[in-house]
Amino acid sequence: MTTVSTAMKENSRRALKGLAVTLSLIIYLAGLVYAGVRSYSLFAATVDPGLLPLAVLGIVAVELTAVGLPLAIHFWTAPGAQRLAALGFYLLDLGLIVGNSILDAAHHSGTLLPDFLAAYGGLCRPDPARGVYGRLGAVVGA
Repeated sequence: MTTVSTAMKENSRRALKGLAVTLSLIIYLAGLVYAGVRSYSLFAATVDPGLLPLAVLGIVAVELTAVGLPLAIHFWTAPGAQRLAALGFYLLDLGLIVGNSILDAAHHSGTLLPDFLAAYGGLCRPDPARGVYGRLGAVVGA
């Protein structure tokens, strides 16, 4: 039997859960906007101006993926290999976002980077003569 007291407790719990979810989403989206601005700042300073629109398109794609993949993982992926693949792409996407933010901070402060981040920074610079895939092939020795 539902009493006034139990109904109020359930509604209170539901309201607190809604508040927590809303605040989490606001913080997550604010973090993505901040990371997008950091990525743009990095690319505006290091990328050829003719290639900047392509870099901005890449930033938007990475940011939209960071919004869409958690939704896909939660609502649409099947348990097993599909969910694990989506989680892997999500972790890679977050790694790219964090890497770009760290590179931007290091670029503006002149800080020395660990070798793996310096290699990532060199890999991310576009090379119009070879393209990204040509640069990746040169790195892996193909």
